[in-house]
Amino acid sequence: MIERLRRDDGFGLVELITTMVILNIAIFALFAMLNAGVLSIGRASRTSTAAVLAEKQQEMYRSLLYRDIGLHPSLVAAAGDAVHVADAAEWAGGAQVTAASCNASLERCQPVRTGVVGPDGRTYRIDTYIRQDTPAGGRPTKRVTVTVRRESIPPSNPLAKLTAIFDLSTGCVVGSTTAPC
Repeated sequence: MIERLRRDDGFGLVELITTMVILNIAIFALFAMLNAGVLSIGRASRTSTAAVLAEKQQEMYRSLLYRDIGLHPSLVAAAGDAVHVADAAEWAGGAQVTAASCNASLERCQPVRTGVVGPDGRTYRIDTYIRQDTPAGGRPTKRVTVTVRRESIPPSNPLAKLTAIFDLSTGCVVGSTTAPC
């Protein structure tokens, strides 16, 4: 019986099975890291596309005179959907700045834009909030906040949020005598 235990017949098979189990564990770990990397790159891609869309929306306001920075009055009232209103700090009970020069068909005048296709081919939702602020002892300012979300049901968390503050010196016509200019 002792001689039978000392023989190494079949010992190569046990080593082979052990090696295969260890290799399988290593391969599955590498696959999990690869999968996590792909998901991370996808998230970074959506975030940077959202930042580009938010910056593009803000550029529309940077090109305007101070008096023209605002939203269309009838669209502000209609923008009270659950997603737009959910950002309570920006929504402020609907106290959004409106501009007489706004036309409902202009992108800069729409508080909610859906179906916006980004450079990556995905669709996004852009929410714009414009509030009037007057710092203590200062001039009135308009705070424009643009929030970009992935357009999905249910709505996703914001991918990008960009805020810019405009005051009377922003975009005023030289020699303008009307306030706000």
